Amino acid sequence: MKITDIQLFKCSESWDEIQKHSANVAIDDKFMIQLGSDDVWSIPHSDIAAWDDDSDQDNASQKYDAQGLADSLGALEMIEKLIADESFDN
Repeated sequence: MKITDIQLFKCSESWDEIQKHSANVAIDDKFMIQLGSDDVWSIPHSDIAAWDDDSDQDNASQKYDAQGLADSLGALEMIEKLIADESFDN
């Protein structure tokens, strides 16, 4: 498995607030894992969000541990690099 895309979003615009971020991380261009602004990883069911195919998303949400998958793929490190480069989708 590999990360094939990352959508990174700022959750606050004011510099008076702590900058929070969320992200959608595509795995093999089939399904996504999400990093919430609370720093918690999840794999949503397709009725909430899907990357490419509803069945791939549902299978992933049942089969994988989001935190373990994110850790094994180095997702947080990739997101931190995008934040440092200020590469946001919004």
